[in-house]
Amino acid sequence: MAEHFPGIWPQDPAARAWSYSAVAEMHSGFTALRTQCPFPVRAEKREMTNTDLAKDVQRIDELWQQGLAQFGGGFLAGDTFSVADAFYAPVVLRLDFYGLIGAMSASSQAYMARICNLAGVKEWCARN
Repeated sequence: MAEHFPGIWPQDPAARAWSYSAVAEMHSGFTALRTQCPFPVRAEKREMTNTDLAKDVQRIDELWQQGLAQFGGGFLAGDTFSVADAFYAPVVLRLDFYGLIGAMSASSQAYMARICNLAGVKEWCARN
């Protein structure tokens, strides 16, 4: 993808390296979130009662806070929407749908609102 769309990864080397790590963690981790909060989010809403799910949500919040603070933008790796945000958009929707937003920090909640208000995300949700 990056060969055809060179702007999908952040240009800043530190932000790009962080994004690689964050995307790899999303791709290989958060098993409890994936299992207990299936996607698409048309399923019945659930309460967060499992310790493993709480740990996943806490880690996601820590990761998002790190990216938002370190790169100082409205998105995970800076001012521009990148592949890291694309990977975490389904997580944003899961956390919102399953009522887990209250477990997130204020900065992560603001990030979630930005993602949910993107035209592409709204269009994606309307189709699904």
